[in-house]
Amino acid sequence: MKTSLFILVLFLPGWFALAQAGDSTVTIAVLTLEGKGVPVQEAEILTERLRSALVGVNHYQIVERTQMETIMREQGFRQAGCVSNECMVEAGRILGVRQMVGGMVGKIGSSYTLDIRLFDIETTEIVRVVTRNHQGSIENLLPLIEDVARELAGEKPAPTTPTQSPDKPGELSLVTNHIIDSFERFKHRLARSDKFDLPSWRHHNNSWTPFQFSFIYPEQLFSSKVDVFGVRFNLIYGKNRNVFGWDIGLINEIDNDLFGFQWGIYNIGETIYGIQYGLLNTSRTVYGIQIGLINVCDQLTGIQIGVLNFHTRGQSFPFFPIINIGF
Repeated sequence: MKTSLFILVLFLPGWFALAQAGDSTVTIAVLTLEGKGVPVQEAEILTERLRSALVGVNHYQIVERTQMETIMREQGFRQAGCVSNECMVEAGRILGVRQMVGGMVGKIGSSYTLDIRLFDIETTEIVRVVTRNHQGSIENLLPLIEDVARELAGEKPAPTTPTQSPDKPGELSLVTNHIIDSFERFKHRLARSDKFDLPSWRHHNNSWTPFQFSFIYPEQLFSSKVDVFGVRFNLIYGKNRNVFGWDIGLINEIDNDLFGFQWGIYNIGETIYGIQYGLLNTSRTVYGIQIGLINVCDQLTGIQIGVLNFHTRGQSFPFFPIINIGF
């Protein structure tokens, strides 16, 4: 018995070190790319594509956008224009990550350029810099972003085939690609799940449910971190990360994305792909329709129908009654 204990004590540190060495997962955060000569909306879409591409790299764990923005907001940190090494170190320490990804997308004449950096927070050194130049329409930067993500991770870029660019960049194509990208991101999450049954009370990453019932948050059937693929019913107030389907209740809140229909007295969303219908509808970004007494969003690609409509970003007239259209 004493001999067994001696062997265990002797080799336990080595086993522990091997276990730590085997865990090569690196937690990283992706800052919104700075747009120079590029609309904010398009820079954000390219950032989302980069974030999603990095999710596919096995040894990276990506901090979700809303979680990152919430932490930064609580600390009074503004990520807009954060491209210097010092700023990225500060942001990384606030978020508690090992590495940061940031950079810029710019336009000169008819040419676009990507300049993306992977920065180590502990050593305060640049790990890798990836640049790409492209002449043509901006939507063709989307496949280039996939190569940038692989190269940032130290992988060999996938072979590409030449593509013909249309004469004018299509905003609808960018929106469509963003929607497809979001679906691919969640499909990847499900593919990485060990189980496909209903989530337990304790939150696990990549968990989802076809049904959610909320009395008043946080008193609800499943955690707010669970994605709903189906129907969510909120008796008074419910909150979840993402909803794909129907979201019905008095007060409905979604941290990230809604793909479908949201109906209630007060609807709150981050990005809406579909319809918000209620007395008060608020969202950061809308690709679809807001119908209600008061409709508020930062960025609109679609229609607002209501007594008071507020569409703040890039508009000469942020307030417009009855019908407001955004492109």
